[in-house]
Amino acid sequence: NPSKAREAIRKPIRLAPGRPSSWRLLAQSEEMLSNGNAAVAAYRVALRLGDTSPEIAQSLTKQLADAGKPDEASAVAGKAVLGRSEAARSELAIGHAELKRNRLAPAESAMKKAVEQAPELHETWQGLAAVIIASKRPREAEHALDEALKRSPDNADILANRAVLRREMGSRSGAEDDIRKALARDPGNIGALRIQSVMLVDARNFRGAVAVLAKMDSLGAAGTEELISLGDC
Repeated sequence: NPSKAREAIRKPIRLAPGRPSSWRLLAQSEEMLSNGNAAVAAYRVALRLGDTSPEIAQSLTKQLADAGKPDEASAVAGKAVLGRSEAARSELAIGHAELKRNRLAPAESAMKKAVEQAPELHETWQGLAAVIIASKRPREAEHALDEALKRSPDNADILANRAVLRREMGSRSGAEDDIRKALARDPGNIGALRIQSVMLVDARNFRGAVAVLAKMDSLGAAGTEELISLGDC
């Protein structure tokens, strides 16, 4: 129970406030409770008291990035001594934060750093693809998703994302192939079902699209209000 853990940790902090490990544990408890500001504050105290573990810097970087403070996140990551995968995940968090703010140039820079740090991780290539898609460079984005799939060939989410991209590029057969593969791996994948419904509408197969949307609705997916308009076609 994170709440009980937090209260149990606060007692030794009151008795020995100079112990960085206690502040790290408090920060982790706050993070589990989704108390971002409290987690950041506790992580900062742990760092100030000399906790140099890579996990601290990576967690603080992510919290700052999620809070919409990518510049502060970059400063923390830049000072930390991180392993390759930790550094890559920190850059990913920064990149996603910049992308949410529609700052495409710094977002792409962070994603490229993530790929350079850990090209073996499919997440780094997915992150780069997301920024390139936002920058409207579909061929480059497709290449990045291809690289992600090489590292995680059974990943239905990546296949669904590539299907969306291929449809936009006019490759209907390629999109349909990706949808088939995605649903073979994960029949309830919402991204794959959503693009499948769009493709069926493209083909004016409204009955089929309604059936797919009904399945999505049964899975609790958002955005199935299209059922009403499609049902009237």
